[in-house]
Formats: sequence, C-alpha cells, structure tokens
Amino acid sequence: MKKKLTYFCQDCGAQCTKWLGRCEECGAWNSIVGEEVTVKKGNALKLEGTIVSTLSSPITG
Repeated sequence: MKKKLTYFCQDCGAQCTKWLGRCEECGAWNSIVGEEVTVKKGNALKLEGTIVSTLSSPITG
C-alpha cells in the first residue's frame, strides 16, 4: 500500500489532484483540504481520515 496526498472540498466532497483556491464543482472558496489516503491494488482509495493541510479558515461542520 502506498500513501498519497489527495485533496477534497469540505463543502461538496469533490476530489481534485492538487490544491485549488476555489472548488471547481461547487465554486466554494478556501474549502479544499488535503488528506492522506492509502492506495491499494486496483487504485481503490481508503481514507485515513487525517487532514494534513488546511487554510487559515477553521473546519466547521
């Protein structure tokens, strides 16, 4: 298994390959966070659940 940094929108859950200032799916600003995921055989992703990078805005939810 290999660990990889993947980015997700906190508002809509869209996934992207790099950090963006604005989500391309829902248009929310500063909602993208990076999470470490484990890549298994067949490219299935398993979320580890640890946010490894955020912006200055707090996570709410």
